[in-house]
Amino acid sequence: MHPLALFGAAVMALAFSPARIFGIVTAVAVHEAGHVAAGAILGVRVTGINVVPFGISFDMRQPRSYLHEALIAAAGPFVNFTVCALILSGVLPSGDGVRELFVFSLSLGMLNVLPVRALDGGNVFMAATSHFFGRDSAERVLGVLSVVTLTLLYLAAVYIFFYGSENFSLLFFVCAMFTLTVVHSDGDFIK
Repeated sequence: MHPLALFGAAVMALAFSPARIFGIVTAVAVHEAGHVAAGAILGVRVTGINVVPFGISFDMRQPRSYLHEALIAAAGPFVNFTVCALILSGVLPSGDGVRELFVFSLSLGMLNVLPVRALDGGNVFMAATSHFFGRDSAERVLGVLSVVTLTLLYLAAVYIFFYGSENFSLLFFVCAMFTLTVVHSDGDFIK
């Protein structure tokens, strides 16, 4: 468990309503359950669970093919969008918690389809591009695409922060993702 995950959970417990906590936790749980279910269907086992500042991360054995890799990555956002469709269709009962679940499922799904290295969209892009052009070329293209995407998202987050009534969570998220994308764990800048 990452130490900042405990801090984030404590802040969330103190700052958010029970309905919002339900929405966040449930959206993250169904997202990750989508990855695990897709992995299980494709015969890819979970080897570890990591609680990180922005949710949960699963370590899985290497998928057998680029198609399997893309399907497992796409399963999380797909489940989030499916939850949103169920809520809109009236299958799930209405209430404050369900409204928060809709908002966070939609947000989590939309953010995760972006072509950014640390997100599911980046993994789908990496798998598809690797299939056609090789892993090294895919890494280089995804590195540049990640920086461009995060820069545009950063500009939108700054605008929202200064001219909207929203809080700084998107700005904080983009800054954290930019750091994870640009500086790798080995200290190297984008490859």
